[in-house]
Amino acid sequence: MVLSFFVACVPPTVTAQQKGVRVRGKRPVFYTKERVRLAREMLWRLFEGHRPPVPLNGPLRVTVMMTFPWKAGETKANRARGWIPMPVAPDWDNLAKTPFDVLSKLSFWCDDGQVFDGRLVKGWGEKPGIRVLIEAEGGIP
Repeated sequence: MVLSFFVACVPPTVTAQQKGVRVRGKRPVFYTKERVRLAREMLWRLFEGHRPPVPLNGPLRVTVMMTFPWKAGETKANRARGWIPMPVAPDWDNLAKTPFDVLSKLSFWCDDGQVFDGRLVKGWGEKPGIRVLIEAEGGIP
């Protein structure tokens, strides 16, 4: 079974690692920053309409492809290619956490431990947005 969808948006660049800390008494208290919370809420709203009727079961291969809008100074040659890799910050591993967490909380799968192959691809392109591809090995819904 394959589940694939695209949502047009400017992907968030905040990462789940961007925690805030306050000191209460003599102990640090960590919290989620407002911009991280807003990014999660945006992804929730964008992804929830694509949720499968029942959570996918079995081993899963998940690819999330984030396309960011072209930089202001991007060359015409690169723009003509339609899409180019983004080898700059934010790091792919930090960028992947938020969409994968949202997909888990929306019950796209039973448990995030089922994902045996997870990828995040990031680049600049003509059509900004997020493409999600979930492949169930063995086709067990």
